This record gives sequence, C-alpha cells and structure tokens, in this order.
Amino acid sequence: VAHDLRNPIGGIASLTMVMEEDDYSAEQKEMIGLIKDTSKNALELINEILEATNSGAVALKKEIVDINHLINNTVELLHFKAAEKSQKIILELLETALKLNINREKIWRVTGNIIVNAIKFSPPEAIITVKLLDFDNEVEISISDNGIGIPEKLKDKVFHMFTEAKRPGTSGEKSFGLGLSISKQIVESHGGRIWFESINGQGTTFFIRLPKGA
Repeated sequence: VAHDLRNPIGGIASLTMVMEEDDYSAEQKEMIGLIKDTSKNALELINEILEATNSGAVALKKEIVDINHLINNTVELLHFKAAEKSQKIILELLETALKLNINREKIWRVTGNIIVNAIKFSPPEAIITVKLLDFDNEVEISISDNGIGIPEKLKDKVFHMFTEAKRPGTSGEKSFGLGLSISKQIVESHGGRIWFESINGQGTTFFIRLPKGA
C-alpha cells in the first residue's frame, strides 16, 4: 500500500509546487500551500514506513567510511536547517581520522535524523553540539541539545514504532514517531547501541556507539 501511495502523493506535491508560481489570489495560494504541505508530510510518512519495514529484509551493504568525513558532511548539510531557527551546530571531530566498516547511507540517516530532532525540539537561537569520541573498541557519536527534553513517562516509549512519545517541535514541526525506531534498528544491525539521557525542559543527549571492527 505504501508503495502504491508514494507516486500519486509525490505527484500532488510536485504539481502544487508548480501551481504556487502561477497568478492566484492570496486565498487560493494559501489553499495550494496547505495541499503542498499536507502531501509532503504524507510522503515523508510513507517513506519512513517503507524504511522501517524494509530495514530488516535487505542485506546490510557495508563499506570503509571515514567517520569524521561522514559526520562533517551530515552537519554541513543541516546547517541551513538550523539557521532557519537561528540555531548553531557545534561540531567536535576526532583528532585522528578513523575508518569504520558501515553502511554510509544508513548511518548518515541515523545521525541526520537525531540532529534534525535536536533542531526541531530546541528553541530559536539554541546551540546543538555534535561530538565524536574514540574508545578502545568503539566510536561514540553524541548529539546534545538544550531543548524541551523528554518527560519521564515517555522515556521508555521513545524507540517504539509509531510511538506515543511524538510531539510537535518548538515551531510546530510535524513528528511521525518513526525516526528513532528506524535509527535503533540501523544501529543494532551494525552491532552498535543507541541510548539517550534527558531532563524534561532542559535538553537531551543521544549517544550512538559503533564497533570499530576489522
């Protein structure tokens, strides 16, 4: 069903983007904008459902990846998103380059998703810190924010698929409750682990540990 829905809804989103450029009244443009935003949200949800259901069925293809380079690229791509809320991302990389045997796209998805969450749940002008640490047999990626935090009653539900823990962002951003469930699947498929520490109203830090391997 998700596959069948993706193309027509993607088509609606594309058509409304074209329609926005035409000469319509302010009210008509507002309606077109609503259709565009709704279809884009639906498309994001469909893509996340497909990712969640396919992640266990497809063999994990790994390659040798410079982890400094990967995390640096992820942060560079998301600087503009943080800038939309006048936020700043601080990056602390490893002093010495280190290569891991990982699936580049999937680990990029995990780190990108958690940074986007930090942006989403932090107020304007907040600082988000992304840090890499080298341990004996593992590399740790931590992503810290000073945002709304996670209430105690929701902490054990954060990694559930379609979790009740989903909440709107500080600027009303949509949340589907799938991203962290997918991230957990990906990290564990690499033999790693993911967890968080959070104080409600004061912020959250997510930790990702990946094995160095051979």
